Amino acid sequence: MPLQNPPPESHETGLLSRPDGTCLRFGLFPASTASGTVLIVTGRSEYIEKYHETAADLGQAGYACAVLDLRGQGGSTRIIADQRAGHVDRFSDYTEDLLAFIRSVQTAGLPEPFFLMGHSLGGLIALSAAAQLQESLAGLILCAPFTGLAGRPLPESMLRPIARAFALAGLAKRPVGRHEEPRSFHQQSLTSDSRRYQRNMEAARGTNYLLGAPTFGWVAEALGQIARITRPHALARIDLPVLLLSAGRDTIIKPATQRRIAGQLKTCKLVEIPGAGHEILQETDPLRDKAMAAIIDFLGENLRR
Repeated sequence: MPLQNPPPESHETGLLSRPDGTCLRFGLFPASTASGTVLIVTGRSEYIEKYHETAADLGQAGYACAVLDLRGQGGSTRIIADQRAGHVDRFSDYTEDLLAFIRSVQTAGLPEPFFLMGHSLGGLIALSAAAQLQESLAGLILCAPFTGLAGRPLPESMLRPIARAFALAGLAKRPVGRHEEPRSFHQQSLTSDSRRYQRNMEAARGTNYLLGAPTFGWVAEALGQIARITRPHALARIDLPVLLLSAGRDTIIKPATQRRIAGQLKTCKLVEIPGAGHEILQETDPLRDKAMAAIIDFLGENLRR
């Protein structure tokens, strides 16, 4: 039987206009007598609906939630003609969007303190903005953050200059490969939970939420940002409590890079979840429950920071 994914009873979606004409879709999920708010930045090719279950769990634990669809995906504006290509002109567009999103959440009246949580690409964005935001945050949660590619024939040190060269040659908005159709459950390695995978695919049916290949420009910007933000001096600027969730069966991101980063951050609790695929919060109940328990414990420990 498919796993249902209704939104929490009290929620709303809205659009946030940016100076370049982009509109960002966001979701607000208040909770009665909430003790704080978790701001969620989604991963590449993700969308608010994938986080209904997480928002509901956080609400039951006493936390409001707000979720951002990144520019160029989900219900946010596509920024190039190819609707399926994942693209960003500058990585700083993501972090500036995040700052605007947080200001809108503050205006909406969701309760402080704020915690910032990012999955995959969202984790890289959250990590990139953390030093600038740390006076406004009580903690940072990184869920399988995008800190280093796994399973690629070429190392990032070679991929980045190749992508940059194509971008400088006027091909920044061209996909690096053909767009593939969404994979069946048995063809993917993101999660071992078929019900949650099918639920998420159903939520995207009839939309343009699911992206295909990234562009050369996106690859150059993302890999460049990984190189910048994972340097020891950049990580040393982050003076926040951090929870880093690492998936033991991640075929997208190198867990070793996450361990290294956890060791270089000033205050970081690393929770490794053996058996979990890259999408930890879309995993089977035993794996997902471990992640949610770690998140809720972390929120409680840092609530009064």
